[in-house]
Amino acid sequence: PGANADRALLADRLNHDYAAGKFMVERDGSIRLVRYLNLEGGMSDANLKAELSDFFAVAAGAKQTVWAAPAR
Repeated sequence: PGANADRALLADRLNHDYAAGKFMVERDGSIRLVRYLNLEGGMSDANLKAELSDFFAVAAGAKQTVWAAPAR
């Protein structure tokens, strides 16, 4: 985002748009994405691949929102 973008507002928007993750603004102004892995399907390779694919999909979608945020 632009240097003066409202990162807290941006994190709130991302949290609303992507319920599968949690976006937080760090002290340095960066925006961090965290997501728990749902292992109810077991620790199989297929389940881990599916969980990681979901995480990367959320990150890719959020990237578009973050880089589109204009400076204030």
